[in-house]
Amino acid sequence: MESAAPLGRLLVSSGLLTQEKLDEALAVQKAEGKRLGDVLADKGLVRPHQLAQFLSHQLACPWVSLQRVEIAPEAVEKLPREIARRHFMIPVHLRTSRGSTALYVAMDDPTDDVALSEATSAATMPVKPMVALASEIKEHLDRLYPAPPEPSPLPPIVVPEGSFPPVSPKTNPQMPRPAVSKPPPPLPISKATQASVSTPQPPPVILRESSSVIEVSAVLEASELFDEPAPESHSPGATPHILVIGAKEELFARVRAASRSVAAFATSASIPEAKEEVANTTICAFVVGAEIYANERAAIDRLAHDANAPIIVSNELFTGPQLYGLLKGSVERWRRAAYEKGNVLEGRYELLRDLTPRTRPKRVVTWEVKHVRTARRSIAKIGLRANDYSGVRREQYALARVHHPGALELRDAGTTELGDPFIVVESAEGKTLEGLVAARGALETQEACAIVRQLAEVLAAAHEAGVRHSSVRPEHVVIARDAWGTERVKLVGWEAASVDDATSDTGPDLSGVGACAFLALVGRPAGDKEDATAAIKDAALAPVVKRALAKEGSVKDFADALADAMKAREPTTVLTAVPEKRGASMRPPAAPPAESPKELRRFPRAPYRTPVRVEIAGIGAVDGRSEDISAGGLFVVTRGHIADRAQVTIRFALPIDGKVVSEMAIVKWSRAPNADDVGAVRAIGIELVSPGAETTKQVARYVQLMASEQV
Repeated sequence: MESAAPLGRLLVSSGLLTQEKLDEALAVQKAEGKRLGDVLADKGLVRPHQLAQFLSHQLACPWVSLQRVEIAPEAVEKLPREIARRHFMIPVHLRTSRGSTALYVAMDDPTDDVALSEATSAATMPVKPMVALASEIKEHLDRLYPAPPEPSPLPPIVVPEGSFPPVSPKTNPQMPRPAVSKPPPPLPISKATQASVSTPQPPPVILRESSSVIEVSAVLEASELFDEPAPESHSPGATPHILVIGAKEELFARVRAASRSVAAFATSASIPEAKEEVANTTICAFVVGAEIYANERAAIDRLAHDANAPIIVSNELFTGPQLYGLLKGSVERWRRAAYEKGNVLEGRYELLRDLTPRTRPKRVVTWEVKHVRTARRSIAKIGLRANDYSGVRREQYALARVHHPGALELRDAGTTELGDPFIVVESAEGKTLEGLVAARGALETQEACAIVRQLAEVLAAAHEAGVRHSSVRPEHVVIARDAWGTERVKLVGWEAASVDDATSDTGPDLSGVGACAFLALVGRPAGDKEDATAAIKDAALAPVVKRALAKEGSVKDFADALADAMKAREPTTVLTAVPEKRGASMRPPAAPPAESPKELRRFPRAPYRTPVRVEIAGIGAVDGRSEDISAGGLFVVTRGHIADRAQVTIRFALPIDGKVVSEMAIVKWSRAPNADDVGAVRAIGIELVSPGAETTKQVARYVQLMASEQV
């Protein structure tokens, strides 16, 4: 489990506790030396069960009931008594996965990184935390690690009459001190003794109380129970496997029919046969009747634990639609687990950084990948369902037809071992039109026209090839620099593209270009049925944008009209014009600034687009994306309100190896051209506060590499 925020900060950020109440509890903790969880429970601020549930859900950490599990003797032997009692933890069991063994321990505060670090050093193996009630931990500590007996008192010194009185060592330094007996070392706990300590119960795979274990509409995921990574790969041509345990023929028939609907297959087996299936194949989900689960709960839970798969428990009210929904969710989770950081796609592309937006359904996952032989970085998009061609395949067909510098280069396409379609395209790093306007407001006329004209040229080339983009929005317009340092518009977001030889219905693309032009020139989105001639001050450009918003003409007509309008704005001169190099930049020529960029900025920056999460204490979290990065901070585009000077925690992936980190930061500035609208786009400048050494190193290296590529 990644390093988590302290318990108090988690409670405040989630709204369960105010900062004032937390400060009071911390003062009591410091004065009385109690654990924070105990102080909160004593003051009635948080109930023990509520705290355990909160930590389990917030940290994706399993909640285990120590009264219902069997404590493994070999696990107890791995954790010394001093560590267990000092850090208030109970070793539960050992788990071996892919040749690596981990020790699972129950704690009341799994955010205690110091405790986990010391336990890892003492056990000489990885230690994984689970959440348990403090009362249960204390009870098991007294039983498994009893306190050492008090040292026996020294016998009294008897002095015969007439002899010298006893002299204490304190008054006579030459007299040796009496030896004090040390407490005996803790006795080793044998397996026989351990068996008598804990009554055999079901294995530790129950995350919630019995009432929450899967019935008809709830799914208990093994991925929620233990944060072990899913298997790195699956056999070629693998199909999701649904295993039905000891079910009647009627239930098995319904499961088999529902499995076919979600591109999976179902088999039936007894519990002994299921153990062999788990050992030899990858199980997507288990389906079991309520009666069998009640009688064989421990064995079935252990199977689910070993297979890292959910259990679906059926009862008499189980219906076909409910079964279909549960199996569909299980299959999608199973497919997502196959695409994790470090995995290699089709033997060629290593998954480096997850770029899937948090705010969208994960039917398509997006990763930055590196070719294992050439080290070339690209973007891979993978459809999570084999029959979902609406996104990935349409983008593949569209990019295969469109040959233009402003369209993404299609580098590879195919089908994964799980039957999921994927494509590999070039990476377009740069600021979006949406981010530029959010940070700067309305752009200069010449710069805005240059951006929109290049956008129109890309779409005109697509229409000539029989492709309609169908999703022209400011966030899909990226201003990137190529290897020669030339700024160029890159149009992304081709998932909704349609490929057809007939290109008559190009109206949505034309209105999208008009909306982008209005935003760049005015600094805000166009309102419904708003008259562009009233909002755009330039008399030559206003009618051109107005016709585009009304879907009059074609994209090529718009590009030509825009070029004519720009030419009409140029002043005439009697001097002979000297051709200048075109395409070096889309910004208009201007007088040199008073200060160079190096003087204005303490740190060099580089374009960097990646999902980020900004957590504000006491308020919540806001998701967005970064558009550039430096050793000092990030430029972030989001739709949530964040005030200036707010202290936040920002979570993002590092640019070199894709590792996700959390850093403390301050909001230096926050701007929104249309701040009155709920959900308006907002640009914020994030300054990192004492970033970690690895963060500083990777960001500096990335900025250096990006600068060298543009020389």
